[in-house]
Amino acid sequence: MIRDVVSFLDYSDCAEISLTIFVVVFVAVSLRALLTSRATASRMASIPLEDPALAPALFSQGASDANHASASASGLPTNKSGRAK
Repeated sequence: MIRDVVSFLDYSDCAEISLTIFVVVFVAVSLRALLTSRATASRMASIPLEDPALAPALFSQGASDANHASASASGLPTNKSGRAK
C-alpha cells in the first residue's frame, strides 16, 4: 500500500508547493519590515542594549518568573524582585 502511495507521488508538485510557501513567507516578512514604524524599529533595535534591572517595563512578567525559577534551581540567593544577586 505504501509503495502505491509513493509511486503515485509527483515530486514536481512538492517543488512548486515549497516555492509558493517560500514566496508567501518572503513577501510577508518584507511587508512587515517595510511597514514597521520608525519608533517601533528604534525600540526593537535598542532592546539588546537595555539592562533588565534598569528597564523592567520592556520585559514581560513571565521572563522574570523564569529568571527567578532558574536562580532558585541553581541555589543562588535572590533579591526581592526574584533576580540572582
